[in-house]
Amino acid sequence: MGAVRVTRTLYRAQGQRNAKTVHAVSLRSGAVVDGWLPATAQAMAHQLQQGTAREAELTARQLGRLPYSRASFASIGQEVGRQYTSVRTDLEESLIEEYVVPANAASVSVALDRVSVPREEAVTVEERGPQSGTSPRKVWRQFRMAYCATLTLHDRKGEALHTIPLRTDA
Repeated sequence: MGAVRVTRTLYRAQGQRNAKTVHAVSLRSGAVVDGWLPATAQAMAHQLQQGTAREAELTARQLGRLPYSRASFASIGQEVGRQYTSVRTDLEESLIEEYVVPANAASVSVALDRVSVPREEAVTVEERGPQSGTSPRKVWRQFRMAYCATLTLHDRKGEALHTIPLRTDA
């Protein structure tokens, strides 16, 4: 029991004074952000699918698992989202190419929907304007339409066999 000192060697691109540092052990282990192990990041991202970072923190505390702060849940969620977004198109295309339609599929249905969701958008210098007594806003909360769609395969009795969520960019 007690403090343990771990030496971490950081590397930087040669000749670049302020280049991003890289920790070799973190790279080899697949660490996310600042050293979060992949399984922990995956579990935290799963909690975030259920609700907000505050709710994820509360649920984790009640379950006695993932004893991390709201801010940690939020930063992991942002990073996992960034990593997924960078490979999303290729991943979805490869998954749909490998998909085999069930032999007993007899019909298909498509569902489309939309909902208004709050989004944080960067504020330009011109939009900021004078704000007395407060720090200048860096983001606006704007409500935008989010669209969703699904494609469902059915058997001859009309029972759903498989549902595929369809990506929409709005």
